[in-house]
Formats: sequence, structure tokens, C-alpha cells
Amino acid sequence: GEGPLPHRSSPYRRGKAHYLTAPPHIGGGRPITSPLGSLDILDHCEDVLKGSFIGVEGSVLTHRDAVGMFEWLQCYLCTESFMKLQTELSSGKDGFIAREDSQVYHCHTLAQVYIECFVLKKFAKLVDNAPLEGNLKAITDKLCTLYGLSRAERHVSTLYQGGYFTQPGDVRLLRTSLLHCIHLLKDEVVTLVDALAPPDNILKAPIGLSDGEPYKNLFQSMVTHPKSMERPYWWEEVTVNPSLGSRHDRIVKAKL
Repeated sequence: GEGPLPHRSSPYRRGKAHYLTAPPHIGGGRPITSPLGSLDILDHCEDVLKGSFIGVEGSVLTHRDAVGMFEWLQCYLCTESFMKLQTELSSGKDGFIAREDSQVYHCHTLAQVYIECFVLKKFAKLVDNAPLEGNLKAITDKLCTLYGLSRAERHVSTLYQGGYFTQPGDVRLLRTSLLHCIHLLKDEVVTLVDALAPPDNILKAPIGLSDGEPYKNLFQSMVTHPKSMERPYWWEEVTVNPSLGSRHDRIVKAKL
């Protein structure tokens, strides 16, 4: 998941950020190509960064809107990370230290956005081009939109910082559309779980595990949760008989 702390940046993410911030991908002046097309958007980086979000109050965003957000994020963070790295290098730091000091809010986030953008665009391409019909296409479309908007919502601060979001209503529209997707998909959750069959450790739902023992799993989850069988830290406070109506009496009632 997204997080600013450097130690959460895996070697893969660091390597990807190093690749994305190296010429010719930024500042190289040459056409940018990649085997899977994941970097092609950087060829139009300047044009992409000139754009901004145009939302219509009361409308519902689609996966295409999410793709637009992520393409802008990838270009913006690529540029910002490159500039941050150059600033660190120009201050006299060696390459390793400069890259370490460019991770938080820059290279780490860039690598995360790159991965999310690639997955979203492949998903969107499947939705647009696959021969799906009727309800199946509608559900797949909403799943794609849900993924894109839920991941974009984590980068709202960056979207505002770079000027892609310009109005308070922009994030409101994003979140309203996200909730709309959830509402449309909630009745399909059981069917989707049965169809996709995610492993139990990914599903993380005691009543939905594949062994068919929901009550046993629910009980096991309750009794094995950290500190579930321990006394609360305030247990001694409720053993004292407080005066009726006193401050201590009100605190005890609130905790109970």
C-alpha cells in the first residue's frame, strides 16, 4: 500500500523509480518506447501536464476518468522525482544518498503510481475490447472503475498539489462516484468471490473462507485477535464504585 516511509519501498519499486527518472525517460529529448507500452505516455508528458480535471457535478466518473488521473500522476511524479533527484545530486551528495533522500513523496510514490497505472490501463483495455455481453460487461466495467477510483483517491493530495484537481468539488465527485460503484457491486460480491476464487489469505473474510465453516472461523477470528482475551487497560476503573452522577461515573458508563 501507499506510504511515505522509505523502508516500505521494496527493491523492485526502487529499481523502477531509478529506471523512470533516468534519461531518456525524463529530459532525454528522444522518443520513449517500452515493450509493453507502459512508458509511452511520457512521450506526451508536457501536454498531459497542461491538462486538468473537468468534473460535472452530479455525474458519475468512469474508468476512463481514472485512467486520465493516473496518466497525469505518472507524468507529474516522474518530473517531480527527476527534479528532486537532480537537486540532491547538485548539493554534493553521492548517487546512493541522493536516491535515498528522494524516496519520500517522490520516487517511492512514483513507483507505486507506475504499477497502479499499468494495471488499470490493462484492465480498462480488457473492459473496452473484450467480447463481454450484458450484465457481465457492466459488472467488469464497475470493477475496473472501482479499482481505478479507489487507488486514485489515495493520491488526492498529489492531484491537488500539482494542479490537476482545482476545485473542492473534484474530490467530492471522485468519492461520490466511488461510493456509487460500491453500491452497484455490493449485491454481486458473493458471485464475484465464487467466480474469482481468491485465496483465503487474500479474501480475509472469516465467514467467506473456502472450508465452508463460517461460524467456526468467525469464532476463531474473534478469540485469536490480538488482546481479544485480555482485560481492557481501563478495567480497574470500573471496579471502583463511583458516586452517582460524578465525573468518574460518567466516564465508566461511557466506556461500558
